[in-house]
Amino acid sequence: MKRRTAVVAALIGAVSLASAAYAAWPTHQPAPPPPTSQLDSTGQGTFHREDGVPLLTVTNAPATPASPDCPADTLCLYAGPGFGYPRVTTTACGRIDLRWIGWERRPRSIHNNLPAGGHPNETVGFFRSDADGGPRSEATEHLLLMLTASTRTAENAPPDIDWLYHRC
Repeated sequence: MKRRTAVVAALIGAVSLASAAYAAWPTHQPAPPPPTSQLDSTGQGTFHREDGVPLLTVTNAPATPASPDCPADTLCLYAGPGFGYPRVTTTACGRIDLRWIGWERRPRSIHNNLPAGGHPNETVGFFRSDADGGPRSEATEHLLLMLTASTRTAENAPPDIDWLYHRC
């Protein structure tokens, strides 16, 4: 009987901890409008916010590196497992909806090369949305993965990431 009580207590503790971690991420904020896009001279597509600040850059290089080739102070999402291209890079803060650029449920590997040092800006949460264009709520948004300074890479990311939140 004591063993069952201990197991139930452990399960309650785990659920409470998971709920607290999930509640810490903003899941029901209104999404900002989609960014605008322009190609640069190298053929990279850069998406900008309404105020002109770069949000995401898509690189369509055909190479498949053996390890992440993510620039310093940047978050990189790769379409292929094992850091295969195409690649999306960002340094932006807040919610980034990957559906804006057709990258919903597309990232297969991720490298968090954001600055470390114990600051909240090194943590990125990756989410799935079940809203399908409807209203967002905690019931329709699901935390799939969190990358921090201690867990910087995901070689096989969950296949259903729709958006991310970079806390800054």
